Amino acid sequence: TAAAVFATISFDHMGFLGDTLERIAEDKAGIIKPGCVAVSAAQEPEAADILRKQAESLGCQIVFARPEEMRVYREDYRGMTIVYPSWGDTPVETLMAGSYQVFNAAVVFELMKLLKVPKEAVARGFLKARWPGRFTCTCMPIRERS
Repeated sequence: TAAAVFATISFDHMGFLGDTLERIAEDKAGIIKPGCVAVSAAQEPEAADILRKQAESLGCQIVFARPEEMRVYREDYRGMTIVYPSWGDTPVETLMAGSYQVFNAAVVFELMKLLKVPKEAVARGFLKARWPGRFTCTCMPIRERS
């Protein structure tokens, strides 16, 4: 396993993962394996502590994304133009719409830094990323009425 990546840990799948944030985080922290790098979205303190302890116990580096540092230059239904300063000053285009994509993008940027993926490849990846069916409009444009 090269990397363990975490979205925001919340009270999801409680029937399988546990009934407290700590139990859920402990279960999810199981994907951290020796020798990997770990990247996480911003977490509640109790979840962040569990992830950090698991990574440290296995000798793994863990980084928490900082979406609050993201600069959004354009955001609309067609996607966003973003800059994550700790990754670089070059704006990156994504066709993924939704303000929550800032949180996902911050995680991606942190992971790509750790894996030393070239910036050009990351920019191409953001442009190619799709979530078919999610907010996709394949309608014909509406013509103006005369």
